[in-house]
Amino acid sequence: MKRQFGRAYESTGSNYSSELKTNNFYLNAANGNIDEKYDIFNDLDQETDNIDSFDINDSADRINKMDEKMGFIQFQAGSPKIGWMVNMHPTTINDPKTGKKKSAVDYYFLDEEGSKFKSTMIFKPYIIVAIKDGTESEVEEYLKRKFEGVIVDAQIIDKEDLDM
Repeated sequence: MKRQFGRAYESTGSNYSSELKTNNFYLNAANGNIDEKYDIFNDLDQETDNIDSFDINDSADRINKMDEKMGFIQFQAGSPKIGWMVNMHPTTINDPKTGKKKSAVDYYFLDEEGSKFKSTMIFKPYIIVAIKDGTESEVEEYLKRKFEGVIVDAQIIDKEDLDM
């Protein structure tokens, strides 16, 4: 058994969404003429022609508007819902306390009655670092000091080295 140190952190820099240019994306209509195409984005895709000029907030708003048009309503609060996850993708959200952008993941679900909903959770990336036995507390203290304000949590975990 090898002792390893794990730490989770949040980036304080900019986050980028996986937004793509949507000017040429269409949904084939199932009713009427199957070859007839309807623009599901309406006027949303006429805002810019240059992918480099996307604002992150604008991009997240566009994704939320498209999700609502596709029937995926944001689950806010209430009794717990049970559903089957059908998709997920990275996004960004604004932290109301600090005003900074945070990485998040949108999870898309179908519930038991067949209706759709989505849930957004903050994503906290992590890294696992292998260290020498007996140096766990020193390494933890050093990393917390060195990366103060960036590290959210640090904890010592046991992992088995599968190469042995």
